[in-house]
Amino acid sequence: MLKKILTTLYIFFIGYHLHAQEIMRKAAFKASHNEASQVIYEVNTRQFSKEGTFKAFAKHLPRLKKMGVTTIWFMPIQPIGKQNRKGSLGSYYSIRDYTAVNPEFGTVQDFKDVVAQAHKLGMYVMIDWVANHSAWDNKWMSTNPEFYEKDTNGKMHSPFDWSDVVELDYNNPGLRDAMIASMQYWVAKCDIDGFRCDVADMVPISFWMEARSTIDLNKKCIWLAETGGNEYLQAFDIVYGWEWMHVLEEYHKGKADIAKVDSIAQWYLQDYHKCKYRLIFTTNHDENSWNGTEYERYGTQAKDMAKLCMLMPGVPLIYNGQEEPLKKRLLFFEKDVIGFKKYQLAPFYHQIIKDRLKYYNVISRNENPLRKISFTRKGKSISSTFYFGKIKKSVVVK
Repeated sequence: MLKKILTTLYIFFIGYHLHAQEIMRKAAFKASHNEASQVIYEVNTRQFSKEGTFKAFAKHLPRLKKMGVTTIWFMPIQPIGKQNRKGSLGSYYSIRDYTAVNPEFGTVQDFKDVVAQAHKLGMYVMIDWVANHSAWDNKWMSTNPEFYEKDTNGKMHSPFDWSDVVELDYNNPGLRDAMIASMQYWVAKCDIDGFRCDVADMVPISFWMEARSTIDLNKKCIWLAETGGNEYLQAFDIVYGWEWMHVLEEYHKGKADIAKVDSIAQWYLQDYHKCKYRLIFTTNHDENSWNGTEYERYGTQAKDMAKLCMLMPGVPLIYNGQEEPLKKRLLFFEKDVIGFKKYQLAPFYHQIIKDRLKYYNVISRNENPLRKISFTRKGKSISSTFYFGKIKKSVVVK
């Protein structure tokens, strides 16, 4: 009888412990940042300035704060692989050492200083995280070759035609532990506020859930996934809004009608009401370098498209240089400076960000939530109206 009672108590306490762990996990996934009021600015450190350093970028933080940016996203800051390198400088997404800084950009202390300066201005800092693959000369290749995926012939391989990187194997528990430890390093060492996770859907969602559960116990971070899959919102705060970017381009080129534009907007609005956020943009590092500038893709409608994006439900993104404006494709593997001069569109971005924060800060106070969006076509123009409770805001893309 006593044995039966002890067994029952043991099962009860084990069950209670597991239930408590699940509650903690779910609590950890509840973001402590107001996504609706965020405006993310993506930084390509190499191309941002002639120097291409953290120190050179830091001088721009006050003007970005003034423009209305709330969050800085740095493209990968780690050393770039030399083996099978593309171009003379290589891809930022070929990581040679997950816990070191690319010497072209400066030192760990330089980066730590940038983060501290951003925090003083009330801004968040995120870093790009490349978990699916590493450089061929990453230190793990020699210390932990078991971390890498093998093909049917037992050989390590690259994903797609990305010949400068080698795929990692998330069936290996040791890799998971090492990757999470590497992510924790940047939170602990430099006090970063989040991660933009590259090709997130090429990594098992179970890893991201484990990583977030572990990291968020020490600091609630912002988690942005490069994927459009809603299922990844189990682990992330924000996923990509590629559908919106593509439909605007298709509409501009006469390949989509206003009904398609409206249908995607309604889909995003429904998800927004469920706290499922998408990154809203007209360009980013991939689009600019590989598919063309926003002016190539949207023509004279580029500015109005950016204005429309700034009011869409989700989290807006500005790619560095859009405030100049940036009318050239930046080289990906070579030095190719943006060439800031007059920041001609900075006042424009300041105003549309101000408008966004005006309306979406209303939402954060649980008053007059965004309840409806309507789109109509007038000739070649898009006429849109956003209904924030009793307040209406209209945007026309001419």
